[in-house]
Amino acid sequence: MGHARAAVVVIDDQGRVLLHRRQSSPHEMSPWCVFQSEARNGEDLVDALGIAIAKELGVTGFDLTEVLAVPDAEAAGQQIRMFAGQWSGDLSALNSDAQWELRFVDPARLHELEMSPALRDAILHTAYEQRWWTYNKRMDPRLALVVLTNQIGRLLLHRRPDTAATWPGVWSMFGAAARPGETMSSALERELRAEGIEATDLRDLFLVRDETTGRNVAVFSGRWTGHDPAVLPGHAAGDVTLVDVESVGNLPMPPQAREALLRALALHGPTSGWDVWDRQSSLAVIPFPPAPSEKAFADRILDHLAPHFHVEREVAGIHCSGRPMRIDAVLKPRAPSGWKDDAPVFGIEFKIPPSPYGYGLDPASIAQAIDYTHTDWVGYGRLMVALCPPPIMRTKADGGHGHRVLLTLLAHLGLAELLWLNGYGLSLVKHDNRLLWTERTGVHEGRRWTIEPGLGNRH
Repeated sequence: MGHARAAVVVIDDQGRVLLHRRQSSPHEMSPWCVFQSEARNGEDLVDALGIAIAKELGVTGFDLTEVLAVPDAEAAGQQIRMFAGQWSGDLSALNSDAQWELRFVDPARLHELEMSPALRDAILHTAYEQRWWTYNKRMDPRLALVVLTNQIGRLLLHRRPDTAATWPGVWSMFGAAARPGETMSSALERELRAEGIEATDLRDLFLVRDETTGRNVAVFSGRWTGHDPAVLPGHAAGDVTLVDVESVGNLPMPPQAREALLRALALHGPTSGWDVWDRQSSLAVIPFPPAPSEKAFADRILDHLAPHFHVEREVAGIHCSGRPMRIDAVLKPRAPSGWKDDAPVFGIEFKIPPSPYGYGLDPASIAQAIDYTHTDWVGYGRLMVALCPPPIMRTKADGGHGHRVLLTLLAHLGLAELLWLNGYGLSLVKHDNRLLWTERTGVHEGRRWTIEPGLGNRH
């Protein structure tokens, strides 16, 4: 596979990455990106990258480190070689023209900016690899924190004791200190067992520096297999809790814990398509937890969606055959301005979740939902209809490919899925891999893809 293009992730002494965007019209800016170059007529790609940086930025003398190669979305069979370089100069001194905007950005905040999801993933991998590559993660740190999430994406946190020497009474992740000869993962497993916490899929992510002690802290992610934090032994009532990602900003936390949490979340998304399978050893689509009834399940999901959407329950309509119909809910975004459609609206039909990992093809649900897309709903007209839970469960073995054609066909018939996606939270997905909206990112590809129903609709 050839290497036709290269990109450089410029990192300052605070670990931030340098991004730029260009004015694409009098009133619009292009998406954020990093600096790239192409090799022409046998030119060395690294030399071409250095020349491009010097020409565009007026900066020379970069010591470039090649970190990884990623598929080039614009050229089939080609790759983009990703480099990293250190520079901590003054942005105002760069030789950029008036139509460019330059900014240093914390990698944990990349999900807040408009950019190609594939490029965002490549920047994250490059930034973290370059930032920490000189450390021996098994020798340098003796402390570890673990970002634990349950099967529906909520974070497990504990309150530090009021008698703690540092940061008493605030919230943090669970952690451990390694004993002589003990790896950090072994230390975490030992400490979590002592806390009565069963965790799986522990993965070493990166290091952060504890500014209080000057020591490096290894940050892991993991999956908590429990359901109720109140039953964990050795903790006073209320000292262990599950929180939504959106609530973390309102909790008092040590700075290094908050930094670790933000970076861990950023490292796991957002992304586009099913490259998420390449980065996660667990299923990308998280099964919904059991519910006693369909109504209880719908209540739970709609409570999550209420801060983001206006919800109308039990909406009536007339099918094209003349039959009366009723759908569980119709949703309108509270902030519709970011969507492609002027008045975005869609329906949701709920079914009681099956047992975990027991999802399979559900023809009856699909047939009912197709009928709903051919129904004139009172006050709304025809709607795209999202099924929750999804009628098809992807598996790690096929990466979702086995049902991709079917899901694409259903999308052309006006169907979507509302599912729980690892790293995103509740997500509205269409065409198998288009994230129209997620809890973490808000409107995502719904900025350029319509949700209006229409047979064969592609825009």
